[in-house]
Amino acid sequence: MKLFEYILREADKSRFLKPLWDQFSDQLEDNNITYEELLNFVNKDDPLLKQQFEMRGINWQKKGSDAMLWVAIISAFNARKETNKQKEIEKAAYKAGDVISMIKSEKMLYLAGETEEATDCDFVHLPKLDNDKFTFVVPMTWDACRFCDSAKMGGEGAKWCIGYEQSDSYWKEYTGNGDLFILAFNNEAFKKGKNREEDTLKYMIQLSEDYRDTCAWKQSDNPDEVIPINKLKKVFGHDPIEMVTAFANRIMCDDNVYADNSNGSFYDYEDCEATYPWDDNRLVDNDFYIKEFYNGEYDITSKFKLEDGQFEGSVNKQKVYDKGYSHFRLNCNCGRLSPGEMFIGGNFDKGIFDIPTLCDWLKQCGCKNITDITIIDADYIGKVMWEPEATDNKVDVYFENCYIQDLVFADYSDGETTINFDENCVIRNLIYSGDVNNMNTDSIKLESQGIIKHEVYEDEED
Repeated sequence: MKLFEYILREADKSRFLKPLWDQFSDQLEDNNITYEELLNFVNKDDPLLKQQFEMRGINWQKKGSDAMLWVAIISAFNARKETNKQKEIEKAAYKAGDVISMIKSEKMLYLAGETEEATDCDFVHLPKLDNDKFTFVVPMTWDACRFCDSAKMGGEGAKWCIGYEQSDSYWKEYTGNGDLFILAFNNEAFKKGKNREEDTLKYMIQLSEDYRDTCAWKQSDNPDEVIPINKLKKVFGHDPIEMVTAFANRIMCDDNVYADNSNGSFYDYEDCEATYPWDDNRLVDNDFYIKEFYNGEYDITSKFKLEDGQFEGSVNKQKVYDKGYSHFRLNCNCGRLSPGEMFIGGNFDKGIFDIPTLCDWLKQCGCKNITDITIIDADYIGKVMWEPEATDNKVDVYFENCYIQDLVFADYSDGETTINFDENCVIRNLIYSGDVNNMNTDSIKLESQGIIKHEVYEDEED
């Protein structure tokens, strides 16, 4: 019976708490605390309460003065209240539908307007850089960098050293050297949720005086996976100059960590304008990369039918348009070139690298000023078709460091366009398709005669 009564007393600690409440409640700094919620708290045997009791060497069986018991209870209650409040803030961040709402839910100071002074704030929005895919914000404090690293921003963490939880030394070092940081948040990836690709949700862009250190860091912070200076335009829609201009004009003229510690590389205080320390030719990579085709980034053919049964037409997923380039360079990055995976259609779907089809596809993309095409570093291409008269888009074609199994040559044109191979190329079989006597064989240019291993003649009559 005594044991049963003891258990009851432990389950409802009102007999311990009520005398304490009557004695000390009028001394509470927080007048919103009620007896019921305090009793609720002590009855739950909260770990924070146990921790307070163990630290003070007291327990419910009156080991310790009433005042010590009361102080322990209130200290633990307030600590739990603060913890719960922080959890609610975190939940709000996780539930937020966009990066700006995430920042606001964390109760961080955030500036969006162009007229607000970028001083004493955690984040500054750069709306002039925003596009359909990315939102761009600048972390202004170490706390902001820690938030960028946390899973509270988008549901995934990051490992950037400027947001290292234990120390702000990296943050101070980089900003002290004059580096600028912009967080690019991928809205498209965020909407995909768990279906998004790994390491694609958020990027920390570092703008540094040394062009080799100017890059975008993925969440993994892997130095072998950075997006270099010349690919920032392709990934984020802005080259480094545009980024510096938006950053400097919005932030550098005010009193903040970037302006205080800048080495002058990105802002001219006499002329009050943005500057940049790099050569123009390092800023943009105009190559197309084969993996981007394999990922469907240049797929311009719609897969959706309209009500009348017709296809929707060109949708230009990645805005493959005329950028004013006169050269189309396809970089295979020492990989196999598989035409059927390039989302171009026509003979490409049959596994043939058909140059007329490629020219027609470029015209569909709006690239009407192309004068030459270069394919570089292809470990293997199964079949290449050279038939310049099959298209109105007359261009010269160059292969550099490529292995080609079959080159089907059928040039009956009178034009001056050429197909060129450097000394590092190999053509296993050069196949003349038709009457070789009527072909424009001068259109094939070889830097070394040893490039061709076998010649095959296919007379149409045979």
